[in-house]
Amino acid sequence: MTIVVYSDADIEKVQGITYRKLDDFFGAVSGATAVFIDGDDPEIKQAYESAKIKILDELPTSAQPPNGSSTVNWADIQGKPSFLELGTTATTAAKGDHDHAIKAHTASGLAAATNLQNFAQALSARTKALEDKQTAG
Repeated sequence: MTIVVYSDADIEKVQGITYRKLDDFFGAVSGATAVFIDGDDPEIKQAYESAKIKILDELPTSAQPPNGSSTVNWADIQGKPSFLELGTTATTAAKGDHDHAIKAHTASGLAAATNLQNFAQALSARTKALEDKQTAG
């Protein structure tokens, strides 16, 4: 759901609204649900009317859908990515039961850790101990 504003004025931009200069019109924006035209541009108005897209009378102040609804249904969103089920392919999704365990490496002194959080804490503690030792001695 996209609201498009055409204006040459220096207006405050609102996140979630698409802005275009009046001279930068190359056709109706795909996926637009409403448009506000700041000024008189019959070509822009005609294009959006032909596409049956609502023409707003006032400059929108929020990206809320023009029908006043605050609810957006997933099925209404165009161009959304498809979901991947966990573990469906080796190249696109990890198994749902995977972990990030760290294996010990004796030669470097790396200790084993059950997950990345535990690894980061151990690494931080080891770094601090070395820094403290350097400062003290």
